[in-house]
Amino acid sequence: MQGQANQLGNIGIIYRDKGDLDEALKFFMQSLEIHKQIGYLRGQADALGNIGLIYNDKGDLDQALKFHSQALEIDKQIGYLQGQANQLGNIGLIYRDKGDLDEALKFFMQSLEIHKQIGYLQGQANQLGNIGLIYSDKGDMDEALKFLMQALEIVEKCGFLPLIKKLTNNLASVYELMNNTDEAAKYRRRAEEIQIS
Repeated sequence: MQGQANQLGNIGIIYRDKGDLDEALKFFMQSLEIHKQIGYLRGQADALGNIGLIYNDKGDLDQALKFHSQALEIDKQIGYLQGQANQLGNIGLIYRDKGDLDEALKFFMQSLEIHKQIGYLQGQANQLGNIGLIYSDKGDMDEALKFLMQALEIVEKCGFLPLIKKLTNNLASVYELMNNTDEAAKYRRRAEEIQIS
């Protein structure tokens, strides 16, 4: 049964990647039901998180928040730190989309702390980047640059090109907002040079 639930989840991921959100949701819900039947909590948390992502994709932020929060509670219950960090980050993104920057910042900071605790560099870089964008949204460009630079420094060690590209583009955007056209152009050029196959 657990194998079946996992496969249903994998099919859901494929449908999400194809942009067929309703079909993806159907498979994630089926996966969740089986994980509940067999009492596998980590599987339930993963399925709930995936359902939350679908509702986020659909623009239903309240439903997304509900499912990510349920996933977070289960991950806390079983002590699964990576899961907690992921759900905290997802909840932060929802609050950012809702325009509640202080709440978003709180969740990104919590996620960052757990990623530091478990030594997951890509997760740290991701959350530092998110924190940088919050400060940019708040109009605090110095803080935005500080966090984005920290994120870039970490991710360059991992060599994860998609995130390097995203962060260099974000840095360019912050420099544009500061009317620093030279630095903005430098980071834009750098982002364009990154080829992702």
